[in-house]
Amino acid sequence: MRTVRRFLIVDDAEAVVRLLVRYLVKAGHEAKGAASAEDALELLARESFDLIFLDDGLPKMMGLTAIPEIQKLSRAPIVMITGLDSEDMRKDAALLGAHCVLLKPIEFEALAARVRELLGPDAI
Repeated sequence: MRTVRRFLIVDDAEAVVRLLVRYLVKAGHEAKGAASAEDALELLARESFDLIFLDDGLPKMMGLTAIPEIQKLSRAPIVMITGLDSEDMRKDAALLGAHCVLLKPIEFEALAARVRELLGPDAI
């Protein structure tokens, strides 16, 4: 039997959050969404998650800026999700502590591969 994992999706695009939550729940996991870095930090102060998907283009506090704040509250791996395909973005995300970057639109095969890479082969 597979372990149920807890995911946090931080994205101000409600459609992205709904899509990822639906996909992860259908795979047998728990998932919550947050529309801002500030909302995510409030959730992380109360709950634990196994993996965090973090958009960079958030209102107020950008995703890259939020990484160190998130790491103060959680040891969960952080996967950046962004529409900006640049080497600078990848380098900045890695330097700040993100484990990898997924490009939007999100391809579910790539998402599943990253989840397995970070949480183990039976994670999704």
